Amino acid sequence: MNFKQIVKVSFVSILLLGTTFIWANDTKATLPQSQVKEQKASDILLNAYRYIESLRHFQIKAINLSEDVYKDDVIVELRHKITMEVRRPGSMFVDIEGDVKNQEIYINQGRFVIYSKKYNMYGELEVDETIDDTLDMLFNMYNIKSPLANLVYSDISSRLRPKNDGYYIGVVDYKGVKCDYVVFTSDTKELQVWIQKGNKPLIRKFIIIDKTIKEKLRSTTMLDWNLHPFSFFDRFEFIAPKNAMKIDILPYKED
Repeated sequence: MNFKQIVKVSFVSILLLGTTFIWANDTKATLPQSQVKEQKASDILLNAYRYIESLRHFQIKAINLSEDVYKDDVIVELRHKITMEVRRPGSMFVDIEGDVKNQEIYINQGRFVIYSKKYNMYGELEVDETIDDTLDMLFNMYNIKSPLANLVYSDISSRLRPKNDGYYIGVVDYKGVKCDYVVFTSDTKELQVWIQKGNKPLIRKFIIIDKTIKEKLRSTTMLDWNLHPFSFFDRFEFIAPKNAMKIDILPYKED
């Protein structure tokens, strides 16, 4: 397994992308009309994005359940636990544990490191001083998309501005928290988001459904936020474990 594959697997493991959700007119009709008119899904989502942009130091603990096709025959569900800590503008740490991936990612003031706990090997790159520019470079170089990492961007509201108004489903309970439930759909994907109500509109859960393939695979991510994490500054600094092997990170090339 080369490091290009490890990098790709690692960021896909941060992928944001229940029961099958189907939007239908009769579903919308069951909601009070006054409630539908008062809320605009795109405004609710943008408000959440802007609030997340304002956070300087935070931690997310997430559970991701993602579907995949196994041997072109059956759909399997993979579970991963993700811990991500961000200190803007230049430091980020990600720990991933689960069915397939067991890795760590470090971005810290111009240094990027990816470490495979399974293989005890790592690679590093000199990168930009900011998280934003570093992620742009990594995504472009390796052709990797990562919606959870998108929550780290300092300008997420402009990068991920909804292309349509979406649907406001209503107020629902998620783990004892009142949330606005909004849905957006296009020809290629469907996005469902649960956003905490109040003056801290945090995204608590989201589902992405890939409509480009016949299986319409989905990824469900559930998030717990800590807005005042206590951590030492060296949390973001990678120190190679004993006997760890350093290898090159190869740029992504299309076949």
